[in-house]
Amino acid sequence: FSSLNMVESIGEKLKLLGVDLNDYNDRAKANVKNTITIVSPISGSVFKIKSTIGMFVDPTTELVEVYNLDKLYADIDIYEKDI
Repeated sequence: FSSLNMVESIGEKLKLLGVDLNDYNDRAKANVKNTITIVSPISGSVFKIKSTIGMFVDPTTELVEVYNLDKLYADIDIYEKDI
């Protein structure tokens, strides 16, 4: 990898995360943030956090488990005397 290829690769990865690189072209105006907001593709509740602050991740890393509980079904056995 040359330095130029590395910069282009990093730029493509940032685009995939929704970062608008045009905001950072003018360094004097750039307000670089140290956080990035990642939006879940589904609505629901977070049940398990599998990541930590400062953790390096790639696009295949599962950060959290989110479950949509709009429709929840349970298959249970109940004795007649307990009804």
